[in-house]
Amino acid sequence: MRKSWFLLLTTLAVPVAARTLPADVVLRHGTILTVDPVDHVVEALAVRDGRIVATGSDQSIQALIGPKTKVIDLAGRTATPGLIDTHAHLRAGGIDELFHIDLTRTSSIADLLALVKARADATKPGEWVLGAGWNEGLLAEHRAPTLAELDAVSGQHPVSLTSTTGHYLAVNSIALAMAHIDSTTASPEGGTIGRDSGGRLTGLLKENAAMSLVRKLIPPVTQDQGKAAIRAMTAQMHSEGMTGVKDPLLTPIQWSDYVDLARSEGLSVHACGLIFAGATMETAQAALATVVQARRDIAALPNGHLGICGIKMFLDGSAMARTAWMNEDFAADAAHPAPTGRGYPTVEPEAYRKMVNLFVAAGVPVATHVIGDRAIDV
Repeated sequence: MRKSWFLLLTTLAVPVAARTLPADVVLRHGTILTVDPVDHVVEALAVRDGRIVATGSDQSIQALIGPKTKVIDLAGRTATPGLIDTHAHLRAGGIDELFHIDLTRTSSIADLLALVKARADATKPGEWVLGAGWNEGLLAEHRAPTLAELDAVSGQHPVSLTSTTGHYLAVNSIALAMAHIDSTTASPEGGTIGRDSGGRLTGLLKENAAMSLVRKLIPPVTQDQGKAAIRAMTAQMHSEGMTGVKDPLLTPIQWSDYVDLARSEGLSVHACGLIFAGATMETAQAALATVVQARRDIAALPNGHLGICGIKMFLDGSAMARTAWMNEDFAADAAHPAPTGRGYPTVEPEAYRKMVNLFVAAGVPVATHVIGDRAIDV
């Protein structure tokens, strides 16, 4: 397969005089898809000061090549506009990629447990073993790992494994004990502490209200790790032709990693973030204050590569976790021999409306996660 070049093509009204100045970069001898209103395909283009100033034939662009112009010979390859990923957890995904067990390729419970044991054996006693990406739908057993299975391979380590949906965790008994979760602990509003038919803990924690009981105990990611995560995922994006991204769920600390990276060395991707609003008016007000500060941060940065998209809210969970808020019961399947209810809202609808009104009054856009048809009805 021929390698393609990906560019963020910007339509500009450029004065004729400006087109006669030497370009910083010229791409030529290629097939360049401009995706302009009439979908012109050209051989060459010229870039100056980070903007495309001319497109056309190799001959027409030749005059813009000066002694300091970087000339890239596409040798017949294709250049296209850069792709924009409108939902990519760049920073969080990078943390998983660099520092946690990659469970995305596991095909059985045995595979998953082997990876957890290997990490536990290589980790100092008492330190966390963290993993992400397991998908019960792709496991041969079509279920989550059990509490007993995780306990058997984790030794003296607390374990927390995030599902591919991000809406539930599988943890071991040490993690539950550290969070003071036992058989008498009630599920928090908007979340689930998993139990089997006999009322025994399963080690599954669903939605932020329950997951946070354990997650708040995990040592925070350092700023250097956060920045490394963004760098790593940015490089991967570029390798796949992406030049823009919306990171759809950021805490203030995660946002600050973007700002510090943009300030200290710059971003090579156009990124905007959504700040997580939480589930109460108190957390919503804190999120609004973060957005206000974020706009000041952006104004002080040297380029326009970083932006704030608005606020992120959740009305319900996910279908795989069976926490999506539905009008009818979830059907039985291999992992759930009986119907399992209709899910639930992760924030009370009336509280949600008040929070949205708060943001709208402040001129801040709101993006809401909704999966179930009952949640959509709100």
